[in-house]
Amino acid sequence: MLDLFFTKEYSHHWEHIRELSQSDDDEAFEQLERYALEASRLCPAGFGLFRTVAPESANVSGCGEDGSQTCDTKEGDTIFVNFVSAGRDATVFEDPLKIKLNRPYELYIQQGIGKHTCPGKRITPVAMASMLRVFARLKNLKPIAAPYHNGPNGEESYLKWRVLPGTPFRVYMRPDGSDDWPFPTTLKVSFSAFDPDDNRMFKCDMPHEEKKKANGSWWPPHFF
Repeated sequence: MLDLFFTKEYSHHWEHIRELSQSDDDEAFEQLERYALEASRLCPAGFGLFRTVAPESANVSGCGEDGSQTCDTKEGDTIFVNFVSAGRDATVFEDPLKIKLNRPYELYIQQGIGKHTCPGKRITPVAMASMLRVFARLKNLKPIAAPYHNGPNGEESYLKWRVLPGTPFRVYMRPDGSDDWPFPTTLKVSFSAFDPDDNRMFKCDMPHEEKKKANGSWWPPHFF
């Protein structure tokens, strides 16, 4: 998520994100959640997964390395679902490479749909928006190294990755490019300071006395 907003193409959104992060209003938080959803659409944490074709055969578009081919599938075929290209499908997302905060919520199916829905589907955007708010409140947050240029098109990113030959599948790499790595660990950032006047940075809300008495114990703290 941070990688996306640090890159040249999307960095102009960061000032608005910083402004939203200063507010505790529900409306501001909803906007941050929308930013998080757009980031996960354009730069998903997982690049894809395998699926087995159901009895109903179908023509699958977006095949091949460049996504320009259509494949005929039959029952039992194994296909790889590319989250990166799916999130940038122009037939689903108008102006797919642009960040828009008013897209229909039901379009965001990165965490599945129907029986494949992740139990944390509603929790994840809230958690991502909360993290985004904390990072945006850090003063002068910025990358400390030049971006990598990955893939055949030299895509700018502060995370180092490569495309597996003959597939659309991306894998993360170690900083020196010597080996693949399961986690995106190459983004390094710096910031000048926490805001000493902002006691909301890692705010811990304790329950009201009435709630404490009603439950007989302290509620777990909530972090913002």
